[in-house]
Amino acid sequence: MINTADMMDITVETRITNSTELKYKIQQLQAKLYQQEERIKHTVKEIHYSFHLSNLVKSAVHNLNEDPEFKGNALEAALNFGGQFLLDKIMFRKGTGIKGYLVNAGLKKLLSAVISGKKDSILKRFGF
Repeated sequence: MINTADMMDITVETRITNSTELKYKIQQLQAKLYQQEERIKHTVKEIHYSFHLSNLVKSAVHNLNEDPEFKGNALEAALNFGGQFLLDKIMFRKGTGIKGYLVNAGLKKLLSAVISGKKDSILKRFGF
């Protein structure tokens, strides 16, 4: 952060009596200005970096990752999605008719029951 006290400590109390003292004071002020500019540049870069989309997403994921309830719900949703995807890949064929539809629906119900029945053991395996 920029300290405003550092910016305002220019004193007028010293009397400059010759050109050497003036040049010295100018160099001091230029050095102070350079330091302040560098601090501002650094602060602006930090702010800019913190607003990158990837950093915002990382921060949000990190915050959500700390919530154990979210972890459990996310894993359950992933398992259900994975099971659904697998069934769709296995069973989806053109022209399966009503039998194929009923078998697919039955397998989905069975898979859902198996996943929800073993949810605790699956969560423990993943460390949740």
